[in-house]
Amino acid sequence: MNRLFFADLSHRLLLGSLLLAAVSPSVSLAQVETANLPAAGNRVTEDGVSETQLAQWVADLGDDQFHRRKAATRKLIDVGSAAVPALVNVMERGDLETIDRAMHCLTEIALAGPPEKEDGAWGELKRMSEANTASRAALAKASVEEVRTVRESQAGEALTRAGVRIGIDDFMVRAVSTPAVIVQIDENWSGEIDSLGWLRWVKNIEFARVKGPAIRPDVIARLVEMPDLKTVAIVDGDVTVATLRPLQAMTRVDALEFRYVHLDNELADEIAKIPVRISLSLMGTGIPAEKVDEMRINLPGLHIDLRQGGFLGVSCLTGMNTCRVNEVTIGKPAQLAGIESGDEIVGIDDVKIDSFEDLQAAINQKVPGDQVEVQYLRNGKRKSVKLSLGKYDIE
Repeated sequence: MNRLFFADLSHRLLLGSLLLAAVSPSVSLAQVETANLPAAGNRVTEDGVSETQLAQWVADLGDDQFHRRKAATRKLIDVGSAAVPALVNVMERGDLETIDRAMHCLTEIALAGPPEKEDGAWGELKRMSEANTASRAALAKASVEEVRTVRESQAGEALTRAGVRIGIDDFMVRAVSTPAVIVQIDENWSGEIDSLGWLRWVKNIEFARVKGPAIRPDVIARLVEMPDLKTVAIVDGDVTVATLRPLQAMTRVDALEFRYVHLDNELADEIAKIPVRISLSLMGTGIPAEKVDEMRINLPGLHIDLRQGGFLGVSCLTGMNTCRVNEVTIGKPAQLAGIESGDEIVGIDDVKIDSFEDLQAAINQKVPGDQVEVQYLRNGKRKSVKLSLGKYDIE
């Protein structure tokens, strides 16, 4: 009886061996399972990986053996974007555990890609997060949020390394300077345009300033990808029609400032196409006053502040019937000429000054380098001093 049992068992083992050999003399059990997968073809990726190999690794994501699943996961992530189609395919038909592992691969591939990349793994994750299939959509939404969180953390470090400044600074809107968290791209920027791809991941910052050699169309195009950007200042440089085009494509601009940037009538017409909602500041641009009057007619409701660019360097309380200095900017003309906090400015040349608004109106007619005589009261005594106006460049 025992001999018969062992003979039958030997027969079954031999039959099993023959069946495996019939498939392929050197194929593993996991490879046999891929016979049920759709035909993948023999095309080869840039990394030298065939579609058949990709299909094998995707199949191994559902293997019972941990080491095989782990190895397949690593290989698919290393292959990168070339593995995306195969991973998306298995997510349409795989079991929940395989889908979860494929989603992990897509997330890692998305994080390894360039920050400005919108297609590939990142694009597929966003597409699936909006799909109707509840289980896949929930997993994809979690992956999308994971990518966003990591990218936001990486963005600040990457931009700082590239010389982009992110931090608190004074920002002028409608002639009032207030502290704000800003992004500033200036002469300290490395010049590597790809580094600005990280700007699209900078959240909760509404203010940005571009200065000097960084005033370029490709820089502005990356800048406007900041998701919460609402206020832009362009300072000390050259502007062309091409520079303004990305700003015209924005859906919302609360405030826009051009400071010490030459503007002509053609550029003024292009600026009028930018969707500015609240204020437009033109300081030291040389734009003709009559052109600004035309812009005010064509853009009703928009506050347009025109100043020639001269800067005294004092601040006083607004809405008062006096122009008493409460702050003097260190290193600027007023401080260098001896004007102090507590002095009351009563005249600029032949113009009587009764308020801070009067002082602003008088100075706004002057360009940097203009000489003016400032009359002021100190402890009831009238004094005067002649000085040359400077530029507003305190940042």
